[in-house]
Amino acid sequence: MNSHDVGRDRGGVAAALATIEVPVVVVSIDTDRLFPARLQAEIVELTPTAKPVKTINSPFGHDGFLIEVESVGEIIRETIELGLKLDLVGR
Repeated sequence: MNSHDVGRDRGGVAAALATIEVPVVVVSIDTDRLFPARLQAEIVELTPTAKPVKTINSPFGHDGFLIEVESVGEIIRETIELGLKLDLVGR
């Protein structure tokens, strides 16, 4: 997982993220040390279609995205509803 680089062969991370044309929702776990909040903020800053970072408060660090099912589920529901409003779901 740590070897994934969205910018590889795309001119770098900023160039790759700048090409995204669909709405992007970025989620951060406040105690995640593997993918800290500052990196999520950078994704939002570099992605023209990104919504503000959604932060989940969790004592479980990186595993919070697996454990905080209600919080993650709510964000997924909101994102699907946004996609439906923009007619992006099911294409």
